[in-house]
Amino acid sequence: MVNRTRDMLIGLGIGIVLSACALPKFPYKFYTLAAVNYDGTLKGPKPADDLNLKECEPPISNPNKAMCMVLKVSDYLRLKQDYLSTKIDLEKCEQGR
Repeated sequence: MVNRTRDMLIGLGIGIVLSACALPKFPYKFYTLAAVNYDGTLKGPKPADDLNLKECEPPISNPNKAMCMVLKVSDYLRLKQDYLSTKIDLEKCEQGR
């Protein structure tokens, strides 16, 4: 019985590892922001959504740590469309359609 339980646990562990390897990759390219200086504003969809570029400046303690990421418009629009499609599909699924 002990060997059978051990074998089942080993098989479960191998299955988890193999399924984790099959997880989809994030298909959108993103970039970190490295500005010469961080004066200025990142414009949001509305002026209330604007962001001071100083918030993207890496901390002095870790200058390699990016505080902001940037997407190209084409990747952003694909990401937005995927999000909206997934949201609609999830709502349909929750309603049993």
